[in-house]
Amino acid sequence: EVVAVDARNIETGARRRFVAPLYCDATGDGWIAYWAGAKYMLGREAKDEYDEPQCGQDAADTSTMGNSLLWTTKTLAMDCAFPDVPWATKVSGKHAALGGNWTWEAGLDPDEDTIDDAEMLRDRLLRAIYGAFSTAKKNPKNVRRALDWVPYIAGKRESRRIIGDYVVSEKDVTERRQFEDAIGTSAWTIDLHWKKGDSGYISSTTHVKVAPWNMPYRSLCCRDVPNLFLAGRCASYTHVAFGSSRVMNACGQQGVAVGYAASLCKKHGCLPRAIHKDAAKTAELQERINLGQAEHSMKPYDRPGTKPTETERLSVIVDNADAKGVEISGAWKASDSNADRYGADYLHNAKAASEDLWVRFTPEIPSNAVYSVSLFWNGDSSRASAVPVEIVYDGGIVTNHVNMTKKSNTWNKIGEWPFAAGKTGSVRILTVGKRGKTVIADAVKWTLQK
Repeated sequence: EVVAVDARNIETGARRRFVAPLYCDATGDGWIAYWAGAKYMLGREAKDEYDEPQCGQDAADTSTMGNSLLWTTKTLAMDCAFPDVPWATKVSGKHAALGGNWTWEAGLDPDEDTIDDAEMLRDRLLRAIYGAFSTAKKNPKNVRRALDWVPYIAGKRESRRIIGDYVVSEKDVTERRQFEDAIGTSAWTIDLHWKKGDSGYISSTTHVKVAPWNMPYRSLCCRDVPNLFLAGRCASYTHVAFGSSRVMNACGQQGVAVGYAASLCKKHGCLPRAIHKDAAKTAELQERINLGQAEHSMKPYDRPGTKPTETERLSVIVDNADAKGVEISGAWKASDSNADRYGADYLHNAKAASEDLWVRFTPEIPSNAVYSVSLFWNGDSSRASAVPVEIVYDGGIVTNHVNMTKKSNTWNKIGEWPFAAGKTGSVRILTVGKRGKTVIADAVKWTLQK
């Protein structure tokens, strides 16, 4: 078991020892569990090890998703020079760029370690950035472009995954296994990154869409260290299942569950795995998490043998990728270029506009009640303001307008209306009068009002 954890202040070098009966490894790289001798997974499992169809290899290897540097440039009021950087163009080659998103990623090769090789991978990305920008600056159009933001700490996706009392695998996600010790849901796609070409710094991704699925508490209990919880990137998941659990909402929900589980361990004088081995303690944990109240937690009616009541707070979300709940009229384009989005991608109008260019979101409302309606979009100055949004509710139709120039990566409430049970209500995002501006159709949420 863990008897103490030593921490060091990275600015002063001062060290401090923390002694407690329970610990949580949320370090991402699983350092506490690793130092305590716990077994871990690193890389991709073989296809038949967990019966995972999405595995692309017959034999296990050490390939992980990589580390990314996202960078931006800006236009100045005057010309600005940028030096030749032959030491950087050795990496970037002839590639010219004025910015980079998550696809600027290094460390996907089996012989590269995102932990031990982190600085080398970071330096390769920096060389690629400076080289590609230097090449872009040779174009007279970019004479006033300058670097705006180049970070020096790469964003890491994957490294060690510690083995817990249960290893979540692909079919737990795709088949939505109903865990009796569920502590929340994830709805992110199985989002796996792959090396693109031979550059060593550009990646691509595949998305397998999934419905909201249950995360089990057992995957947060370290198998080999009895007083250690796991949360975040180092929780007990296969490489494929990790593709859906690795995002912030899901990892944060794991942290919420661990916090409440620790309080129960203190109350009952027990260790972490005693919670999931006792139905009464599991129920108490789920009650403390307040299932169904938090937007990203598991709703009670997702568990076997339970149904929602009209008094429960309930959210229904329709994403643009929901084939059953979305009607698309006209030529809309799908994009995942902006990280501020709900789900794998969003739709935009490519700056076109007409009465026949719209997207309708239709929910399946569970009960007659008043619901608040919220939209999700990513906003900037290129977006349209006063975008018409038509709401069909129980009793009428109303059109509101939303300002999509407002930068937003959250839900934007537009009003409250009564909706009848079933599929009679809808929200339609229109483009009329918005030619030359971008209109976003991403997701709509209906939330029951008490």
